[in-house]
Amino acid sequence: MKTMVEAKICGLSTPETVDAAVRFGARWVGFVTYPRSPRHVAANDLLKALGARVPTSVGRVGLFVDPDDALLDERLATGAIDMLQLHGAETPERVATIKAHTGKPVMKVIKVGPSFALVAFPTTTLAVALPLVQTVASRVSITGVPNFFLSADVASVLSVPPTA
Repeated sequence: MKTMVEAKICGLSTPETVDAAVRFGARWVGFVTYPRSPRHVAANDLLKALGARVPTSVGRVGLFVDPDDALLDERLATGAIDMLQLHGAETPERVATIKAHTGKPVMKVIKVGPSFALVAFPTTTLAVALPLVQTVASRVSITGVPNFFLSADVASVLSVPPTA
């Protein structure tokens, strides 16, 4: 039996990139709503148009950084977002509030670095969100892109295999 990996392609901001992600099998596509990102989708009309290109078999994720309720309401009103990805310093309480307010599934990014204390891992977040653990090695690959890995101790908490 084959195990399929569900991939999310994020930072899509043009019809061409959305179409390519869908054509090549992305299970999720992501739209960035953070103004400081170069891939930020600023206009609600564009977000709505991009979301409309995505078939119902592919989920649409809105990436937010410390959003207030007004921004969430404005972006969700486009109908282009099925799930939220929170990439800021949202507390477990705020994650729960956002989930209750929007009625949408939530992924909460938990940034793990050299100073990460496993005992301080916000396990209460697991009750209200799908955790997305982002770990960054202290080195950079030859392409200039950070090497991502999941350490064995963090992986054991999340019941996933570690990577190196």
